[in-house]
Amino acid sequence: MKLRLIIAVLLPFASISSFAQSQGVKKPAMADMLLGQWQSTEDPKSFLLFEKGVLKSRYGSKGAWESEAIVVSDRCVNETDKDRVEKPEKDRYISSRKSDMCWYIDFIDKDRLSLVYMARGNTLSYRRVKR
Repeated sequence: MKLRLIIAVLLPFASISSFAQSQGVKKPAMADMLLGQWQSTEDPKSFLLFEKGVLKSRYGSKGAWESEAIVVSDRCVNETDKDRVEKPEKDRYISSRKSDMCWYIDFIDKDRLSLVYMARGNTLSYRRVKR
């Protein structure tokens, strides 16, 4: 009886998901979900701005953005972290060769972003800035 109830509850969700996939509705690529401006939840003066292949950062609401090229990939590709033995995950790593840094995208949705800085393992949390 419980199994029938579970199936009856979950089946419509599976059907909706299958229908969306059959209609060509896809989840946006990770790199596309990053695009835009983000503000740190721990330090409101810290901002990130993701553009295609570029990460800009700024501290404070005024002043110039520091800019560097990034790669969103299945593993870290910066010099320090490139030999890490992490399980590859599709487009979950952001690497910068210039600053020799790598972050793991722990969570992202339209409003929130959580990055793990691979060198130390600390988590950085952001909220999307509405324009």
